[in-house]
Amino acid sequence: QSGLLFFIGLALIIAASVLMRRAIRAKIDAKAQGEAGDPVLLLAELKAGAAEVHEGLAVEPPNRQIICDQIDALRDGCIQGLVDCKDALVAEHGMLPYAQFISAVSAAERNLNRAWSTLVDGYPVEARQASGRAQAALAQLELPQG
Repeated sequence: QSGLLFFIGLALIIAASVLMRRAIRAKIDAKAQGEAGDPVLLLAELKAGAAEVHEGLAVEPPNRQIICDQIDALRDGCIQGLVDCKDALVAEHGMLPYAQFISAVSAAERNLNRAWSTLVDGYPVEARQASGRAQAALAQLELPQG
């Protein structure tokens, strides 16, 4: 009989340990999301920044340094912030909605990077086309629903 009680007690200790670890992990994830920023604001900032880059590329000749700095700021700011919100967004909406969301963000980022590189290489027309594709990827993008 004491063996049965011992194993029941051991099972309860293990269950409590697992629950405590989950609670601690949730607090860490919430803190990380708070440091990364609000995903709604980050997405709005990304959309506005991509539009600003696209408008800057419409000017002849485009100001290469300003536009490259804007793209760098988007990449290091709101795009990285959205990536840093991953755990909280997955917990809130699920993996599939998050994957679909971040895939569109990634497509926009790739096109912004292409705009940056083609502008630096001296092809402003191609840079404007790439920034247009980035804007198109972001146009209807909303946070995942789940």
